Amino acid sequence: MSAATPPMASSPSRCPSPAPLLIAATAQSAQSRPPTSEVVHGALTLLYLDGKKVMAKLARFVELLEIPMPQVVEAIRRMPTLAGRDPDKLARRMRICIRIARAVGATVSAADVIRQCPSAVTYSKARLLIRYVIARRGWSTTGWVKLIVTSDADIRIAMLRRLDALPPDSAEAQRLATLIERRFGEK
Repeated sequence: MSAATPPMASSPSRCPSPAPLLIAATAQSAQSRPPTSEVVHGALTLLYLDGKKVMAKLARFVELLEIPMPQVVEAIRRMPTLAGRDPDKLARRMRICIRIARAVGATVSAADVIRQCPSAVTYSKARLLIRYVIARRGWSTTGWVKLIVTSDADIRIAMLRRLDALPPDSAEAQRLATLIERRFGEK
């Protein structure tokens, strides 16, 4: 075994250590030559975190969502802040993301979400829930990724346009006005 490839700690009851995968992802990043700022940002994000805590969080995230470790490591390479996040909160947000995708007619798994849009699970619960309401009501014609990453300002504008198109005294208009007021603080 070479010095560049650390041994993988594995046992039947534990997930393998992601350390070799992180090293491999870093090497792959160097070969694909992403912008220097991305590499520096990712490295700094991982450097200030406690390695044992990061590994424990990664193992918990893999356990909760049943996503293969290499996919989680690839997602962290693309979105380094995932490494420092609470895996339980990420799992709850992941379930909302999957519901959004299903509401717009897509069939996705947790692995699909983390591969297609790793930033999706970093958005606030409130942001994701408003997008779920939009998707469930059929107010969006875009795909689930586009809906999740659309800015709050654009979502607000779309909801106000929708409100203007409804009869003012209808129950749907009243529900939408309440939703806009709660989420964006205006009528």
